[in-house]
Amino acid sequence: MKAGFLSFQYARQSTQNGNVGFIDLHRFTPPTRNPIATIGDKLSYPESANAVFFGHLKLDRPGTYLFRACNFYDRSAIFVNGVRVSAYRGNVSNGTDSGNSKKSKEKIQLPIGHIPFAVIGYVDARGAVNEVQWAQPQDESFSKIPAERFFYNDQLRNQSSEENFRYNY
Repeated sequence: MKAGFLSFQYARQSTQNGNVGFIDLHRFTPPTRNPIATIGDKLSYPESANAVFFGHLKLDRPGTYLFRACNFYDRSAIFVNGVRVSAYRGNVSNGTDSGNSKKSKEKIQLPIGHIPFAVIGYVDARGAVNEVQWAQPQDESFSKIPAERFFYNDQLRNQSSEENFRYNY
């Protein structure tokens, strides 16, 4: 395992205009360039593109976690272990806070280990997911997930886009 995420970029889709920018993770094809490694707190990409940052999150304790992404106009989504836990503009299916992912409180039970993790940044989000946050078990507030908690492997880098989705989800 190597530190960081693998970043895949995808062109704006024909259905992405105005406030209708959400595209399901499995509908992004084909990538517009080969994946690159991304390390750091801010996940950047071209403003006119969509980006998917794939990897694993290393957890040291089991329990209930909460996640959220902070970016312009909440045009992002987070998938943890195949489950969407923070969605575009906060409209998570059966979510607790519609309309604002910065307030999303989707709970997920997770074990110890390296858990599949994906962050999606959508077009018109000013080209960045500024911060990915969590509330770990027993935490009362959100904090930034340290960059050193994210990992990817070369198997993921060498697979096609469709295979990446099956690998992680």
